[in-house]
Amino acid sequence: MARKPRKGNLTTLLKRAPGRRVSKKRVSSGLVSRALETLIVIGFALAVVYAASFAAKVSNGVSKTRPVPEVSLRVQILNGCGERGSAGKVAEALKSRVRLPLEVSVVNVDNFTVYDIEKSFLISRTQHVEDTRLLADQLGLFRDDIIYAPLEDNYRSIQVTLVVGRDYKEKFLK
Repeated sequence: MARKPRKGNLTTLLKRAPGRRVSKKRVSSGLVSRALETLIVIGFALAVVYAASFAAKVSNGVSKTRPVPEVSLRVQILNGCGERGSAGKVAEALKSRVRLPLEVSVVNVDNFTVYDIEKSFLISRTQHVEDTRLLADQLGLFRDDIIYAPLEDNYRSIQVTLVVGRDYKEKFLK
């Protein structure tokens, strides 16, 4: 009797064939595909861990908000004591002395018209003297020592002028 042909595709028939040998090529391609699948799973797991650690950093305060100053002043510092470099020293010291709610930007350092000023004082260049009073309080100057004198050509938008007197070392450089 003749054999009946089996139904199915060629690979199915070969798998069922008696005495069939598995080739090395077929075994190695199976190992390669399993290794690739494993690497893909490991890569995906690493991506998930990285994303989770990034989310943890953001939620734990890496992106904190910075307090915003309520008052921002543009300040001119003038040397009124005649001692070379005193206005520049005060400009550097001013950054550490001023705190919130006030922010100070030194826009000009120069010499005053007179060089025999004993006590440092402030000149308000705008009618809003309250901001100058706030600066006076933080610098340890008396509010009575504030003068109002607007600038004619105020192209730097100076709001306050600090005239440095001979007392600058005790007032500003401690």
